[in-house]
Amino acid sequence: QRTIDTAHESMMYWLTQSILVMLARQSDAHGASPVKAEAARFRSFRQLIEGEFAHHRSVRWYAARLHISESSLNRMCHEIAGATAFEVVQARLALEARRRLAYTDVPVAVIAGDLGFSDPSYFALFFRRIVGRSPSEFRSIVHADDRSRPRV
Repeated sequence: QRTIDTAHESMMYWLTQSILVMLARQSDAHGASPVKAEAARFRSFRQLIEGEFAHHRSVRWYAARLHISESSLNRMCHEIAGATAFEVVQARLALEARRRLAYTDVPVAVIAGDLGFSDPSYFALFFRRIVGRSPSEFRSIVHADDRSRPRV
């Protein structure tokens, strides 16, 4: 009888351990951590922005692609980036504008069109609002800084 009791205890221990391992694996597979899930969703949002920022998509469009509400998207962006979803998209658009102005000699009107602005003056207003300077002023300052650096 003692051998049967010991075997029964060993089997119960093994079954319990197996169940715990299965639950842990299932939990990992389903992203049990809300923080990890939110970070992954924010990465997905950033990936969407990379492909769409020049199309001037609405926050509603991004939220629909992520299968969440606009308020959930804004809440997530506020918690992770300290900004609204709209501000995150606008910041990416402004970053691309700064890059193109700094590293190319393409006319401002062409950059505006490439970035989805049908009117170059609206692009200039957008750029001034985000960066604090007109696109031409920004480009002049960047190029002046480049010329003042010593060549090695």
